[in-house]
Amino acid sequence: MVAQPGDAVAAKVAEKQKAEGYRVDTVTLEVQPGFALDMLIAVPEQTGPRPVVLWMDAAPHERTAASADFVRLAKSGHLIMAFQPRSVLGEPPPNPNQLSLGHYMQPLIRSIAVGKTIIGLRTDDTIRALNYIVSRPDADASQITVYGKGAQGLVALHAAALDSRVSRLVIDGALVSYRMALNAGLHKTFLKSSSPAC
Repeated sequence: MVAQPGDAVAAKVAEKQKAEGYRVDTVTLEVQPGFALDMLIAVPEQTGPRPVVLWMDAAPHERTAASADFVRLAKSGHLIMAFQPRSVLGEPPPNPNQLSLGHYMQPLIRSIAVGKTIIGLRTDDTIRALNYIVSRPDADASQITVYGKGAQGLVALHAAALDSRVSRLVIDGALVSYRMALNAGLHKTFLKSSSPAC
């Protein structure tokens, strides 16, 4: 089933830690029956609806939450969700010795077996994460920024194209064009950020 903006999402929230001016909660989000993803949410101390940032990166959530930009945004009153859609296996090793398609080969084959693409599954997860965050009373649904770094930049782009609630999109170090990727030769992790159009 394709995720739709506004679909209800089951979530479990546990407070993780307090920081100066905000707290960081751990959230387990059920993106489909029997399949859950963990994320961290920085919740500022200020009351009332706050601007939302959905932050997607292959780095571990704890490292993302400790980054200077994340801390600055949290202290400035943003509600920030550090989120990884399914099959983001962390930062790739410098020289993977697996198949030429890298450590994303197995998730790619699984996604194809169920008639989807990795990017399609990740986009569904992202829309469901947006559904959860805008359902919170402390979120300002009119101010949603999606930030995608690396391969997650393409997921962010797809989510923004499909979900009109996204008011800003920031992409960092992502694929510029499929043509550029093909001209440069096949990279070991190319398929983690590709769609059926290539």
